[in-house]
Amino acid sequence: MKRLLRVGVSIACALVLAACGGGGGGGSATKTVEPVFAGVAPLSAPTNAPTGFGPTPTAAANVLPVVVDRGIRGTAFNAPFVTVTVCVPGGTCADIDHVIVDTASAGLRLNASALPATLALPEAATTDGSAAAQCMKFLGGFTWGSVRRADVQLAGQRIASMPVHVMADTDARFATIPSGCSSAGANLANRLDAKGILGVGMSRQDCGSSCVTSAAPAMYYGCGASGCAPATVPLASQVTNPVTLLAAHNNGVALMLQQVPQGGAATVGGALVLGIGTDANNQLGSARLLAPDRSGQVSVTLKGRSLPAYIDSGSNALLFPDTELPKCGELFCPAQPTALDVRLRSPAGVEQAMSFTVESAPTWGAAAATIAAPWENETLWGLPFFFGRTVFVAIKDAPTPAGNGPFWAF
Repeated sequence: MKRLLRVGVSIACALVLAACGGGGGGGSATKTVEPVFAGVAPLSAPTNAPTGFGPTPTAAANVLPVVVDRGIRGTAFNAPFVTVTVCVPGGTCADIDHVIVDTASAGLRLNASALPATLALPEAATTDGSAAAQCMKFLGGFTWGSVRRADVQLAGQRIASMPVHVMADTDARFATIPSGCSSAGANLANRLDAKGILGVGMSRQDCGSSCVTSAAPAMYYGCGASGCAPATVPLASQVTNPVTLLAAHNNGVALMLQQVPQGGAATVGGALVLGIGTDANNQLGSARLLAPDRSGQVSVTLKGRSLPAYIDSGSNALLFPDTELPKCGELFCPAQPTALDVRLRSPAGVEQAMSFTVESAPTWGAAAATIAAPWENETLWGLPFFFGRTVFVAIKDAPTPAGNGPFWAF
């Protein structure tokens, strides 16, 4: 999906994020959010417990604990959460929990309602010095808010004065949403059962060089007393993948999640490890590398058909076309768990075979590895793909022991 930014959310909130936006520096497709799966909240919590998948990294300066639970309002589903520390530059700090890990977008996005009053973050500036704001457009709506600067700490790694997107900012300068943004549909910021999104994908910025030279995408705005207008923004003020700004461990991440049994699990644990091949806890080992094409995709062979494939922890289901599996509403719902075999393939010809199971959803808790839904002409490998695996995501042009990114490895 050309220049689409993937950000994921909860089925119970009726969202699967797929955003129309940049992809600064290229390498990763960005894909947005469409309201689907309405009314698919689990009926009861399962008693199943997630199972181990090998050694879990111990506490370290490059490890963020991950939890998959029901979110801040109890409706989240298949959403991997971490806690980040956000500070006024050089000043007061606050821990912000329940921030979704999204391996297919770039930058930290926080709901204004999640920030305590003590965090008065200064605004970032457009090229002409106006207060910067951002509109992120999704298939089902948009998010709107300021771009501000914050010191951000991920595990033991600190980043000074990083641009972050503050969604639904209550500052009067950002109160009126430009028509070029609101025309995208519903304002989605308050529908997210999370306090924010941590984009740690393959791109360095969420837009990149195109927003430095042109305001045409209408992604960034300059705001003042007379309102907001599309504006160019220097790279230093664009919402940026925080991993790229780290002093160390800055070439990518590894997302590790426990395996989830059929029937789902009430909670799942894991870790987001910063860096690839930069420490003993993030070595590639025998992982197989799949580098995407320029649009951020590989291909998958499913039931004899070759289709584009995207990999995205921020989406909460497996999406693919299938005319044989029965559907209940927006989901596949086979009478019995159904196993399928697929083969992922990179443009360079590297292949990885894998199997997955699809089942109906009467008793899922916060996590399920077997949820799937129809999607036309392409496939999306959301969080179920990550359960029971260590998945590496290398940033575009960043050097790793296996060569420069971008690539996935698992």
